[in-house]
Amino acid sequence: MSRGTKTAVAALAVFGATMTLLVSIGGNPMEGEYLQKIAIAIAPTAVTLCGGWIASITKRMEEEERRREERAEEEERRREERAEKEAEKREAERMALRALLRNELVRMHREWVEQKGYITLEALEYARQTYEAYHAIGGNGTGTKLFEDMEALQIKEERN
Repeated sequence: MSRGTKTAVAALAVFGATMTLLVSIGGNPMEGEYLQKIAIAIAPTAVTLCGGWIASITKRMEEEERRREERAEEEERRREERAEKEAEKREAERMALRALLRNELVRMHREWVEQKGYITLEALEYARQTYEAYHAIGGNGTGTKLFEDMEALQIKEERN
């Protein structure tokens, strides 16, 4: 039995007991005094019923609000978890890209500095773009040294 139902039953019991008491005292139902006694008997019952209903409604509203807050907190927690996973994924992708760009700088350094001893204008421009991308995502001084070595080479046109 819900709290509101229990309150209503209790109020009806009080009302019934009061009415029984009034009937046992006696009196003419049409007299003002008798009607006044009935009004006095009904007032506490009505207040009790209304109070019980209001308390029941208030409790239900509080429970609904608590559930809404819990759902909102859960949704916020999920959003934060998704954001954290996305950040971790972006960091892993950035690290992978940095490794690929560094590897390309190493390959170009090997080809132009160690093997050929000169560089073409096109190759130098490609090395610059690769280095700038590498540096922009947090590449370290190793890439800088590799690029500077290529930049210091004599520029020649490659003959096939």
